[in-house]
Amino acid sequence: MKNKIVSILILVISTNLIAQNGNLDSTFSLDGLVQEKNLSANSICTDKNNKTLVYGHDNASSPYSIYVRRYLQDGKIDGSFAKNGVFTNDLNNDR
Repeated sequence: MKNKIVSILILVISTNLIAQNGNLDSTFSLDGLVQEKNLSANSICTDKNNKTLVYGHDNASSPYSIYVRRYLQDGKIDGSFAKNGVFTNDLNNDR
């Protein structure tokens, strides 16, 4: 239940999108893209400070390992968020 509330809050707070839905935001990084190996993104949004939050699964570790990463406008990881820019949690078998 707590995870659902956090997810809902992230979505509610993140209403300041620069690009229209379905379009690449070319103001993010150099080309609107960030590529990370072994990660699958499930949700992407921006927070009230125009930082990009990405939620997904870390395929290199447990299939139940989830992450939230925060990126700056230039596409670099925001080191001031969580631990070095990444919050992770291994749900084990507790989907």
